[in-house]
Amino acid sequence: MFSVKLSIFAVTLILMTGAGCSDNIAEIPGWQLADGTAGQSIVAISIYRNNPDTVYALGVRELLRSTDGGHTWNYINNFSAAFGAISVDPENSDILYASVADPTKLMAIWPDYNLNDIVKLTNGGKGSKILFIGKKGHAPVVQFDPVHPQTVYAGVSPGTIMRSDDSGQTWDSIPRPGPGELFSLAINPSNDHIIYAGYTSGIYKSTDRGKSWQILNLGFNIDSPTLLTIDSQSPETVYAGIVPSSKGNYQGGVYKTTDGGKNWQEMDTGLSTRNREIWSIAINPKNPDQLFLGLYSTHGHLCYESTNGGGLWTDFSEGLPDSGGVQSIAIDTTNNKIYCGWGDDLNGGLYTRSGR
Repeated sequence: MFSVKLSIFAVTLILMTGAGCSDNIAEIPGWQLADGTAGQSIVAISIYRNNPDTVYALGVRELLRSTDGGHTWNYINNFSAAFGAISVDPENSDILYASVADPTKLMAIWPDYNLNDIVKLTNGGKGSKILFIGKKGHAPVVQFDPVHPQTVYAGVSPGTIMRSDDSGQTWDSIPRPGPGELFSLAINPSNDHIIYAGYTSGIYKSTDRGKSWQILNLGFNIDSPTLLTIDSQSPETVYAGIVPSSKGNYQGGVYKTTDGGKNWQEMDTGLSTRNREIWSIAINPKNPDQLFLGLYSTHGHLCYESTNGGGLWTDFSEGLPDSGGVQSIAIDTTNNKIYCGWGDDLNGGLYTRSGR
């Protein structure tokens, strides 16, 4: 039961530094629509690590930027119609990397574009540079190495991963873990040789920076998009948000491992049984017991929160529209704020919740 929207939803981006006034993010209830974002279906959010007041939001029509912690947003460019994922450089807030989702749209606004899968945006998103020429298609992944920030991973074509160890100057192809489409990467923050990849064919693990992979056994065969997030304080703990099976093999939900993928436990208590179409998943790096889910739904319940490591989920949708999808979630622990990108076929916006 795939939705066509799944071709553009983005994996969660999380700010890993800072100290807020509370371990739990967004204790004050109710999501608020951010000024300047109405009408934008937001597919990805990226917070600058060294100064979280700078935030980028990728809409289906425009790239937006805030320099005041998400209070106001400004238009940057209209390249975003072609992108499926963005990530701001951890060491330079004026540089972003983007994974191309729709080459034909990019060619319409950028005539010399020639099916390039990775683009480097400069000057705060106003300039651009072609980084890699790949095959037609995309994977919505741009991920920086948390140990070595000059290393960036990007999805190209439906299932291929590229890695640059020199800030995008040169790129190496990583052996493809398995069949299907790539939807997420999670890198161990204390040992960057360990990488998890979420494909439509399963969850794969590498212990040698992607030179070799093993498929992890969840007790059933995966055939749908899989989103991953890793506990930065206990990197052997990984969560997987799995979309319902297109073949009816499983209803989808959240799975958790605490031993690096050897064993998995289903963590669905409190989730609606009517819908498990998970579009985003995030973990609070300051308090890893707190997690968030973004879902696509036509009957509410677009966002859930857990405060006990996925043991129980409660509705976290107050202030959000009743239908559509939460396509991206990002957490700012410095300002004690959480962002979510919402959208449907005709509308969208960036919503925030804050404890201050």
